[in-house]
Amino acid sequence: MQLLINIEFFLLWYRFDNQNSFVLCFSDEADGVFVDSVGQAPTLSSAELTVKYAGGLGISAVNKRPTPHNLDKVINCLEDPNQYAIDCDKTLSIWNLFDDIYRPLGKGLSSKKPIVNKVYEKPFYGDNLPTVIPKGSHCESIWSVEEITLTTRVMNSGMKKLRKSLCTYKQ
Repeated sequence: MQLLINIEFFLLWYRFDNQNSFVLCFSDEADGVFVDSVGQAPTLSSAELTVKYAGGLGISAVNKRPTPHNLDKVINCLEDPNQYAIDCDKTLSIWNLFDDIYRPLGKGLSSKKPIVNKVYEKPFYGDNLPTVIPKGSHCESIWSVEEITLTTRVMNSGMKKLRKSLCTYKQ
């Protein structure tokens, strides 16, 4: 059994199905979302309730005033793929969120296929992250129809898995 000594717990705020919700996340060697004993991520309706829930588990959670992840906007884009414009920042953020949720559940979202890895890496460039793009440079990603289709498939898969992985915590 691994001790939770070096793990930092924090809140993640997201909007899904027109509702704001929070989950408890952790940061260690790999980030992830806290899952309960039945393998689901408990969701709560406020930051205060999430901190209280964590306290009941003996966990001190930091409320860093999280930035909301608007999954409803992703769904809207997926419903009309002809108008789907890749927002590199949001795509990368949501893809990473899905991976953080599925990693502790052992479900995985990302693939080992080279084309999926290539598409996953593309938002890093399009978002002009300093770890990827040299200072003073700027990159505009041009997405092929195949890349947009694959990204849409990955996001759809992520949404389906998300619905099965979350449970509303009732107090």
